[in-house]
Amino acid sequence: MALTPGASLVVKMMKAEGLMAMSHGTASPYLRVALDDVKHHTTHHVKHSLAPSWPDEFVFKPATVSKSHKLVLTVEHDVTLGLDKKMGFVEIALAAMDQSGGLVETWYSLEKAPGMKHQVQCAVYTALGCSHSARSLLCTH
Repeated sequence: MALTPGASLVVKMMKAEGLMAMSHGTASPYLRVALDDVKHHTTHHVKHSLAPSWPDEFVFKPATVSKSHKLVLTVEHDVTLGLDKKMGFVEIALAAMDQSGGLVETWYSLEKAPGMKHQVQCAVYTALGCSHSARSLLCTH
């Protein structure tokens, strides 16, 4: 079954592992959450970590979610001076999500961000779901 019309999308960020060092042997990563190309949420920055944890949960209201959207998770490195650097990303088609009745936790491998010289060898661990007002129906990827 596809993402139910009128459902809110719940994205619970957990952690990333295996991130590449960006400066001084470490990174200060954060995660940007978007529907298609529209940024909606950002986790906090975790300084000096190649395996950050983000105890963040984001809810997309039904008016902003449809099964034609894709969820885009982008890990970026917080640069003190200048523009932040993209470390990697993953795109998740909402049309591929199935209702399972429970929160589904999954590792997603990140793709190399444009302009990166090295391969990305890391993953983001997240839980995705959709919920209705009275009951919790959570969708898997």
